[in-house]
Amino acid sequence: MLVQHGNATWVFDTIELASRQMDDSDKEALRQKVNQIFELHDCPWRLSDGEFFKLDGDFIGARLATTAHDALTANRFAGAGDEFAKARQYLGAGDVREAIFYSGHSFESVMKVLTGLDHANGDKLIKELAQQGFFDDLPEAVRNGFTDQVLKALPFLRNKLGGHGQGAAVVNIPTVYGDLAIQIAAAFHNFLISKHLERSPPPPPEPLREPAARELADEIPF
Repeated sequence: MLVQHGNATWVFDTIELASRQMDDSDKEALRQKVNQIFELHDCPWRLSDGEFFKLDGDFIGARLATTAHDALTANRFAGAGDEFAKARQYLGAGDVREAIFYSGHSFESVMKVLTGLDHANGDKLIKELAQQGFFDDLPEAVRNGFTDQVLKALPFLRNKLGGHGQGAAVVNIPTVYGDLAIQIAAAFHNFLISKHLERSPPPPPEPLREPAARELADEIPF
């Protein structure tokens, strides 16, 4: 009755509270089911990490951003996932500088996990990814251009326009640049996590345990 007829705020609060009592597998099943229903009905809300957040109705590539955040959460990049969520929240609140800053920061956090370097900047992290062979499937003549001209786009935006790096001459940053930073971050997250899973695939699920003969012979206890 609450779900069908209740106030949306109460329904969301109830689902969030219930998810906190669930184990990880049940929580993930709930997230997938709720988001599937929202997507089916073009609802701008999504559930992630046990909390609801709203997608901007004019946000280009919202599904890409949602996919990226889900991938971060599912693959143990919790810190980067939190930073990416902050970027989207800041953009929704109109703070473009902080949105750009946290987009770039989340990208660096993913690279830190992958490289094992905790105190390196974006440039060093990108070079380390290349040195560790993440891009060896590209022709050797292309790799330097890929790291310098493609992967450094987001660090450039963060350093020049981000909340902690823009100079006094920059007063207002149009929202579209915050959109761009989040979309680039989403694409980079999905790309790097795909590369990570290629290099370190998850273990296969354990086979179902066959019931012992004694268990099959047990009488029904009622």
